[in-house]
Amino acid sequence: MIETILVPLDGSELAEQVLPYAKMLAAKTEAELVLLSAVVPVQTWLGASSTRARWKEEAAKATSYLESVRQQISDAGKVRTKVMWGTAADCIRDTADTEGADLIAMTTHGRSGLPRLVMGSVAGEVLHTTLQPVLLVRAGQEQPQRGVDINRILVPVDGSPQSESVLPYIESLAQRLDADLILERVVTPPVVRRGLPVGLDLIEDAAAGVYLDKLGETIKRRGIKVQEEVSVGYPAQAILDAADRYSADLVAMSSHSRSAVGRWLMGSTADAVVRQAHRPCLVVRPPAVAAMHLADE
Repeated sequence: MIETILVPLDGSELAEQVLPYAKMLAAKTEAELVLLSAVVPVQTWLGASSTRARWKEEAAKATSYLESVRQQISDAGKVRTKVMWGTAADCIRDTADTEGADLIAMTTHGRSGLPRLVMGSVAGEVLHTTLQPVLLVRAGQEQPQRGVDINRILVPVDGSPQSESVLPYIESLAQRLDADLILERVVTPPVVRRGLPVGLDLIEDAAAGVYLDKLGETIKRRGIKVQEEVSVGYPAQAILDAADRYSADLVAMSSHSRSAVGRWLMGSTADAVVRQAHRPCLVVRPPAVAAMHLADE
């Protein structure tokens, strides 16, 4: 269930390209939107009094900007604004935690249109450090003339409990959006598996099909329309190709991540898809991985 959606903005038109998706999701899930801007400290502001004065000045600009955006999207339902002092990624992560955000929606690139309201390219750091699901919309792409919608969601799964553990979140979203799910299982090309006994690659392909059929039937019983596809290729490219083939409106996938010296290392496949996709991507951290992160803190 999505009740709170955090939308980081930096004053740029690029960052604002996520707003149509945030509005649509808020309308269909009845979620509250929290618009966030981070006022980034600058080391050249010397002296405590100077810092306080500059903070008030920049915070006032940020507050005014967010209020103008709030008014523009007032038809989205309940919308709040928040201004924080600190680096963008830290502010996004901390606000997501304190506000209990169920989703962070942001563009993959941003550029400041107001002094000290900088988001920059923090999307990667947010993906690596936050526990909340992150919706990424690629900035700079041609924007739809009318409202956006999500009717088809591509969901890559690999047979692991980690990839399947995110399905409840994605299924709930699909139900609220009345969207179809496309389950994809990618198996490696035979040339990569040439060391396998003859015929074993065919057995693996067939097993992948059986796996998807079983998983799809379980989801269909919940009233969600499902298609299944086994594709042969290298995972990231196969996922991108499937998204194009099915004209998917969203690619939703698990990040197979693990804690390393307090940082999150995103799985290479999810990372590559996010970097190359020209469609919105939803990255959901498996609950078990999130729990491991909390235990490490």
